[in-house]
Amino acid sequence: MDKTKIGDWVWKGFTVLLSVIVVPCFVWVWEAESRLGSLEHEISDVDENVKKVLSVLEGDSGNDLSDIKVDLELMKRDIQKINSDLRAIRKNYKRK
Repeated sequence: MDKTKIGDWVWKGFTVLLSVIVVPCFVWVWEAESRLGSLEHEISDVDENVKKVLSVLEGDSGNDLSDIKVDLELMKRDIQKINSDLRAIRKNYKRK
């Protein structure tokens, strides 16, 4: 064989090998990049929604939390009063 034919076959083999490796890798990278872009878009939407929810919760939660604490204290006092009343009733009932 001629050196030109050998060089030609080597070049053809190299280009085929390159096309078999590079083109699928390019497609794979392109697809991964497009998926990453869509995920970044979705994450930014979710992040905005979370910020909105947190702003609503933070705006209301301070008042609600203090209201709940006050309500719990009042309920504790009421329960203690009911317990003392029940003890008094039991003592009076045992006497009779």
